[in-house]
Amino acid sequence: MSRRKIGVGKIGVGLGVLSAMALMTGFGMSMSGCLPAGCDLRDFPLTIPFGSGIPITASILGGVPGSGAAFTNVEIPLGNGDNCQIEGIDDLLETINNVGGGLISSIIQIDSITVDNITLTATNAAPGNFDFITNLRVEILATGGTSSDRTFILETDAIGGDELILTAQNEIDLWSLLQDGFDCISGRVIISGNIPDEDVIFDGTLHITIHPVLSLRPLD
Repeated sequence: MSRRKIGVGKIGVGLGVLSAMALMTGFGMSMSGCLPAGCDLRDFPLTIPFGSGIPITASILGGVPGSGAAFTNVEIPLGNGDNCQIEGIDDLLETINNVGGGLISSIIQIDSITVDNITLTATNAAPGNFDFITNLRVEILATGGTSSDRTFILETDAIGGDELILTAQNEIDLWSLLQDGFDCISGRVIISGNIPDEDVIFDGTLHITIHPVLSLRPLD
């Protein structure tokens, strides 16, 4: 598999280098073997948005508010329109650079970008929370490639309250999927439970780890 080059810009000496190192340390990046040619850096954790302002209402669940009626396996898309949260490699890199404050411009090669978990957070835009849910999972889908669509499952045993953290059951390598031609990464929540008294509006955030070959290159 090829490795995508996304930047080979030089980082200045003195305070510029120190500031970059401080930022990387703050993001939990580890240094290995700083040599005259530069310093390799690995393991860059980031949190990126993956769905915003997603409503769960009684009508979406097929019931009447406050009825408490049971529902099973209702799909809630994590997006609007075509539902693609990540549309190709360039879109992912733009999101990473925006969240990382431009720090990723120092990356010259990426080995993989893996999904650790997804967090669903009920917002103040509606009064409800996730207490009405008895079972749920998140599915991340990779579509648009020349091969068959791929589906990945994230699950949790802790259901309820204002926040849910679901862990990937198998490795999800976004970089590999995008390199293989899948140009749409989307998601959906599949829930069962009882019709709640109040609506819920939630955001999704994807916790990823970049496994790159990075370099702080000295000036020539």
